[in-house]
Amino acid sequence: MVFARNVGTGSDARRCAGGRCHRGVSWNIIGPWNGASLGQLEIAEVVTDQDGKFKIPAWGPRFLLKGTIRQDEPTLRIFKPGYLPLITDNYDGVPMRAASSSIVFRLQNKDIELTPFKGSLFDYEPELKSLHTSLEIIYRSVDGCYWKKTPRLLLALQALKMNLAEDGAGNTLRFAYQYAGINQPQCGDAKQFFLDFAH
Repeated sequence: MVFARNVGTGSDARRCAGGRCHRGVSWNIIGPWNGASLGQLEIAEVVTDQDGKFKIPAWGPRFLLKGTIRQDEPTLRIFKPGYLPLITDNYDGVPMRAASSSIVFRLQNKDIELTPFKGSLFDYEPELKSLHTSLEIIYRSVDGCYWKKTPRLLLALQALKMNLAEDGAGNTLRFAYQYAGINQPQCGDAKQFFLDFAH
């Protein structure tokens, strides 16, 4: 289980409170030969509480029939409009070994600082590229339907896209349903899924 808190800097120190910071966390399975992703062992999504704190519940045990989980898992992605996205993992260095059977996140019970973005909307959009690329690695799996695990995060990104569109920006961002893979008929209608969730 992960306990932590998001804070800003200076006068922004409380700006991640109120359940408005979105975080998605994933445990990626890699292949034994080339390190390619074989899918996700687990994906979770949480938002902060009124104090900026968040909790990712424990899960498991689970068993892998193929691949492994590296010592840098899980990967934590944090997004709040107006701040630089933060992507961090569970190892400070180059991961060389498999994760232990019981994983404790390295930022457990610590404050995680977010940096406010200062600039125009047009300048803000490129800053989201790393988050977009990181999410694509998760959702492109044919058999995962992983986008169903993080609806709040994807709808928050969609809301930002629509906000940027009012000023002629946001073209590189996606609507929530566009993160669904094109070869996932077993996952159902992505547009309808997000419409139902939003209401």
